[in-house]
Amino acid sequence: MEDTSQEGILNVHFFSTNYSVPEHRGGMNLKRTQKNMEFSTMIKSIFEKVILLKNYSWSQIDIHICVVENDGSMKSAAINAACLALVDAGIALKELVISINAGFLLG
Repeated sequence: MEDTSQEGILNVHFFSTNYSVPEHRGGMNLKRTQKNMEFSTMIKSIFEKVILLKNYSWSQIDIHICVVENDGSMKSAAINAACLALVDAGIALKELVISINAGFLLG
């Protein structure tokens, strides 16, 4: 008998270049690597909930995000870009994912 409960696999790889922000210039460091891993895990948990992985049994979906320049709002931009890429690729989603940043200035 075939296993019909098999769902597709989602892999997320997030990384930023050494020159993306001034404090990263000068090579790799452990703190930045850990932040990238945490962000990869967060993005994976977000998209595992909205991608219809059951439609892609015996398949693998890879999301690769490379930050070339970070002037702020990097996380929101990465989440929005990943969602738009999935839609463009024709991947079935339960709903669209959007992310925003907001600030409040006094004065």
